[in-house]
This record gives sequence, C-alpha cells and structure tokens, in this order.
Amino acid sequence: MYKTASIAFGISLATFAYPQEIDKQILHDNLDYLHDGLYKNLPIVAHTLNEWVEEWIPKFCLDESKDDEHGFNLADMKAYDINFDDCEAPWIVCNHKDSDVSIETLADTIGRIPVGSRSYIRHILALPGTGDGVAGYNGGDNIVFFDIGDNVLPALIHEVAHSTDSHAYDEKLSESDDWKYKVSLDSAFPNDYAKSSPAEDVAESSILATYNIVVPGGYPGIEPRWEEVRN
Repeated sequence: MYKTASIAFGISLATFAYPQEIDKQILHDNLDYLHDGLYKNLPIVAHTLNEWVEEWIPKFCLDESKDDEHGFNLADMKAYDINFDDCEAPWIVCNHKDSDVSIETLADTIGRIPVGSRSYIRHILALPGTGDGVAGYNGGDNIVFFDIGDNVLPALIHEVAHSTDSHAYDEKLSESDDWKYKVSLDSAFPNDYAKSSPAEDVAESSILATYNIVVPGGYPGIEPRWEEVRN
C-alpha cells in the first residue's frame, strides 16, 4: 500500500501492525519530496508496444473491470504487450480510455523498474477514479491503479515492493526476524504510512532505497535526518 498527502493505495494481502513502535517519530508525512529525483535518475528502458486485437482482453483486466464494484465498459479498454529490451517476455498492460495516464507513460514507468524486481509482477491495469478514495492495489502480483497521474512511478515502486517482499526472499521480508531487528535499531520511520505495518514499511522503504541507489548523493543528500532510518 502506498500513500501520498492525498492518495492512498491498498494491497489485498493481510498486513500486521506495528503497535510496539507507536512512539517512534516519523521523518515526513509522505515521500513526495523524493519524486523529482526518482524521475530524473531512473532510466527508461526502450520498449515496443503491441496492441491486442480489438475486443480481446486478459482475464485479469476483464474481471477487475466488470465486477460489481467497478463496472467499467470493456469497449473502453485496450490491452497491450510491452516488450522491453532487457527481457524477452512481455508485460501485459490494460489501459482504460479515461484513465489519466497514457499507455506510453505506463510503459516508460514500468521500464524504469529494474528488471529483477519487475519480473515479480504480472499485469498492470489503469482505470479512471471511482470516487471512493481508493487509488490502487496489488492483488496476486497484479497491480491496479485509479487516476494515478503524476504519482505513478513512486506508486509502482511501492506496489512492486509488495511482490518482492513476498517472493524475492527465503521468507517474507516484512515478517522476518531480520527486518524486525533492523527496524528496532532505527529511531524513526520514513513517513506516517510506513509506520502502519511491516509490509507498508518495506514498500515505503523501497522508495527510499531506490532513491539512495540511483540519485547522486543518495538519500543523505536530501534528508538531513537520514541516520534515523539508516538500517
């Protein structure tokens, strides 16, 4: 799950709270101050787009679009294979005509995610906002966004991190003793949402870690209190 000052994202998997850490400080309400550095320094991987035959759509996009909660018109949906130069297998993406993010922007953004992490997600679906305050979620390594707009890159880093949390380690990272120990060494959380649960902490910390790796000067270059979350 991912939060900015005005947008919230949910993951459909169960999460566990951090009640024992409730007195820890937070560095910021959100991580919006990292967005510019991420966009400027995460490279775009070259890609080709191949639109599916009209009226063909992946089952995941079909199910998410026509359920009782959303009820979008499938005629307004297009599906694409996106082939990136760094991987032979394509990613399948669906985009609604009224979504506020274009298929080219989605493709560019997905390609910015390193292929090792990108390989843990399956499909991505971009839909218009539903007016219920929900802006996206990761369910079964499929990601759905609602009117994500300018937040698509940090939101995607966050949601991909939920999948790597579940699959990239010998055990789920956010539930491991190693993660709990490292959290205990820090005197603060990166932001308010990271404080809500270990799973969200891993996802939000992944945005920090990405920034630290790709932006010159790293996280200490923009955050004077970086040592409070260094572990």
